[in-house]
Amino acid sequence: MVASLRAGQRKGVLNAMPGSGLFARQVDRRNAHHQSYVDSMIDDIIAQRRQDDDRDDRDLLGIMLCTQHPDSGKRLTDRNIRYQILTFLVAGHETTSGAPSFAPYYLTRKFSRIGGGPGRGQECLLRNPSVLAEVRGETDAILGTDPDLEPTFEQVPKFRHIRRVLEEALRFWPTAPVFTRSPNADTVVGERYPMRTQDWATVLIPLIHRDPSVWGEDAQEFRPNRFLPENSRGRAPHS
Repeated sequence: MVASLRAGQRKGVLNAMPGSGLFARQVDRRNAHHQSYVDSMIDDIIAQRRQDDDRDDRDLLGIMLCTQHPDSGKRLTDRNIRYQILTFLVAGHETTSGAPSFAPYYLTRKFSRIGGGPGRGQECLLRNPSVLAEVRGETDAILGTDPDLEPTFEQVPKFRHIRRVLEEALRFWPTAPVFTRSPNADTVVGERYPMRTQDWATVLIPLIHRDPSVWGEDAQEFRPNRFLPENSRGRAPHS
């Protein structure tokens, strides 16, 4: 999967170069054995579930196998299901791992001691000590003080403050921070900016997430409790 992601990134860069089609085909050929392996692995899982007489529609694969279109009655093809699974894997693994990475960054930060001698190393300063204290307090209240204890499925929804910390971290720095759009036909945006079909407009989401007109004058402050229900109520729809 990682090799396929890298191949996609290379093709994205090559698209801006003359003769990009030739280079893109070379990238595809080099990645073909990786793609074939992943495709066959997923196809085997789908085939095994189709042969299972006791189909379970309580997970994503079961839903895709069993659910009919409300109008046509058709079900997804195996090929379509494979594409969906690949999307879940690719779109889920980096964003899921990225969110817990950003959250601790906004709670602590490291810096080297100025003027320190050899071997002094680094010391850690708290960026938001009150938020970190609430995180520790909530964790201890739910799990106790055993650092090796893993939360159960039933306990996970109880971590409400930690959830707000994750939401605030994602507001500051979304794991997918940009998206681009191009017009279907040549047009002028805002009566000012001409755009052709081959042009792209890039939207930087962190700037939108720090708009004071939506998030208030403290939009640059890390404040997880802005996501409390009483504080979120009435927020502008485009937020």
